[in-house]
Amino acid sequence: MRFIINCYLALTEPEPTPYFHAFRQLLQTAAKVFPAEEMRLLYQFAINFRVRQIRFGAKEYIDDVLSLYREGVESEVLLDNGHITPWTFKNMVKLGLGLQQYDWVQQFVTDYISKLEADKREDAYHFNLADLYYHRKEYNQALQHFNQVAFSDIYYHLGAKVMLLKIYYETQETEALASLISTFRVFLQRNKSVPKEVKTPYLNFVNILYELFRHGKKRSKILREKIANTPMLTDQSCLLAQL
Repeated sequence: MRFIINCYLALTEPEPTPYFHAFRQLLQTAAKVFPAEEMRLLYQFAINFRVRQIRFGAKEYIDDVLSLYREGVESEVLLDNGHITPWTFKNMVKLGLGLQQYDWVQQFVTDYISKLEADKREDAYHFNLADLYYHRKEYNQALQHFNQVAFSDIYYHLGAKVMLLKIYYETQETEALASLISTFRVFLQRNKSVPKEVKTPYLNFVNILYELFRHGKKRSKILREKIANTPMLTDQSCLLAQL
């Protein structure tokens, strides 16, 4: 009963933190009481609760989100018929990379890639390793893995384009960068199958990166304000880091 009460108070009270902490402490023992499907919902609630706090600036909870994912996957609560979804897999990689836990990410990809459905493994394997090597600044290896992604999913396609842009920018491949900015912008503007709420953050990223590429430090103050005040923007932290 205390478990349910803390969950409810975390959702309804103006200051939810102490109730969520109590809920979080009881979560691991709840498997003895709740069936697997309900445990999955409880873990998803806890993850979404922390993600919402992170979006409002509480970056200190990123480690807790990864811990929740790890608990859920290791206990198989977050698995669906024995499989990890590509998005749970990708989210865990992203969180690990954000925390600079590069060795853990590499081990996770190796250990858990077989838990994805067979037809989704190859793209997930190469895309996430490319992301890992990008963060390690091993750009040649990142590009080798990108070249092995079939991009059967639009989200892999969009994510890969952004990573390629970042690699070209950081390695000062100016011609490749300018060409990809142009073609990616046209793709986003003309593609009718990508919802507006999905393409807008990518368009904003491309446009700001182009300004950064063209003007750099000459407009650093203006660009910093623009980045901070653009609500729908992919990889905001990367753009700020470049400034």
